[in-house]
Amino acid sequence: MLAIPFFIIALNPEPQMGIVEYIGAGMWCLSIIGEGLSDWQLKQFKKDPNNKGKVCESGLWNYSRHPNYFFQFMIWVSVFVFALPSPYGWISIICPISIGYLILR
Repeated sequence: MLAIPFFIIALNPEPQMGIVEYIGAGMWCLSIIGEGLSDWQLKQFKKDPNNKGKVCESGLWNYSRHPNYFFQFMIWVSVFVFALPSPYGWISIICPISIGYLILR
């Protein structure tokens, strides 16, 4: 089911990317960077012996939490946005909805 947007993207007859696809790709890049940065911040937090047994509530990790729920969700939103210009691209909304449901439930 999570592969649906990629099949839809592959069906796009346009030979070049449009503005919506660039926006989706940009969102994807920012999400990957955010995920990496929040993991790094958590690693730095855990390195401090004064934080042993504490929960990291600072930096991007405060918003993403383990295992980077916010940025994982944003990756799937960006894939949906990237798929929108393709025929039936709207169908790929099922991916961020599914991931959001799984994360919240």
